Amino acid sequence: GKFFEKGVGFHATSSDFTSYVDVNVEGLGFTKFAAYYGVCETLTAHDITMASVKFAVFGDGVKLWESDAMKFGQDMASMDCDISGVSVLRLAVAGAPGIGGAWGTWGGAVISKSGLFIVISCIDESCDI
Repeated sequence: GKFFEKGVGFHATSSDFTSYVDVNVEGLGFTKFAAYYGVCETLTAHDITMASVKFAVFGDGVKLWESDAMKFGQDMASMDCDISGVSVLRLAVAGAPGIGGAWGTWGGAVISKSGLFIVISCIDESCDI
């Protein structure tokens, strides 16, 4: 599969997008978010072969985009959505339907305005842009 030097990955804790990371973009004028998404394939300490994960992007609590379920072994997919006027960007994962092995990864994530792309870098639950 695809490998990214930086990304955001976490385990789904339910089927309701309760696992997420928030990025404060208030007042920065960003208009678009784009990323690759899929099941993390680099974990060796967990059995992820049964994984089925859905991904979603929220802006200020409103769902802007949602994926179909991604399963272990599927190639990562790409997405983009409009985030004009958004203050808090939320990247979320959910089990689809269960959470067994549901480790989701957002890779190569960028936010943009006027052609300027900024890479999002997250450590634990703290994100920098």
